Amino acid sequence: MSNGMLRRGLLILVVVIALAVGVVAGMTYQTRAAAASSSATAQVDPHHAQTVVDKFLGILNAGMSSGSCDFSALSSVYAPDATVIATGGPFAPGGPFGPGGAFGEQQFHGIAAITGFYTKLCHIVSQRGVAKWTQDAGYLLSPNVLNSYEDVSFSGTIGGRCMHAFTISGDRIASLNWSIYA
Repeated sequence: MSNGMLRRGLLILVVVIALAVGVVAGMTYQTRAAAASSSATAQVDPHHAQTVVDKFLGILNAGMSSGSCDFSALSSVYAPDATVIATGGPFAPGGPFGPGGAFGEQQFHGIAAITGFYTKLCHIVSQRGVAKWTQDAGYLLSPNVLNSYEDVSFSGTIGGRCMHAFTISGDRIASLNWSIYA
């Protein structure tokens, strides 16, 4: 076998190996891209945000009816660094939560402050009876933002209406803007 034929054979072998490596790398990339796309699709499930909000409402109502205003389960639905901003009703200037900001809003950052907020709210509203929030309508504004309208009843009598704008990150509430309007 001549030197030229040997070089040509080695060159063909190198090209075939390079093509095989390229095909395997391409297939691996496609598999990973498909898995990432599938994961992203699971996070944009239109029912996901509502599921998180339903769990939140269950915990809120259980805490309100617990007799001890126990909201320890909120850590299962709120991100550790979540924020709650509340306006209107007891959050308005002169309300039991104090003067608040320019619009009477109250801000609570982190799970400890948020849990404290719900505990204080429970003690305030329990003077009217057991509070229960019921969702009237929920509107998905984006895959991770749900605008929810609720009424709150006290021992079965409707006492107010409010709106919650939930921002969901993963399986947790990252932020909640809560406005009481009636």
